[in-house]
Amino acid sequence: MQTMPVDQMPDTENLHDPKPDIEVNTEMVNSRIKAALTQLSENQRSVFVLRHFHDLSIREVAEVTEMQPGTVKTHMHRALQRLQVLLKPYKIES
Repeated sequence: MQTMPVDQMPDTENLHDPKPDIEVNTEMVNSRIKAALTQLSENQRSVFVLRHFHDLSIREVAEVTEMQPGTVKTHMHRALQRLQVLLKPYKIES
C-alpha cells in the first residue's frame, strides 16, 4: 500500500470557502487541518488525502492503495468521523 507523509500533502489553501463573508486566516486553517490529519491512522490519512486532495474516486483510491473498495470506504468513514471530532473546537457557527 502506498502512503503519504503529512509533510508531502498538498496545501489546503485552495479549498473553497463556502462563506466568503467570513474572513479566514488560511495559514491557521491549513495548520489545523494538517495537525488533525497527523492524528489519523496511516490508512485513514492516505485514503482521505487521495480522495479529497487528489480528487480520486473510491475505485481509484482502492487501486492506488491496493485495498478493496469497501475497505477504502471504511477508512474514509472513520477518517471523517475522527476529523469531525478533532476539528469541532474550530467550527464557525453561523
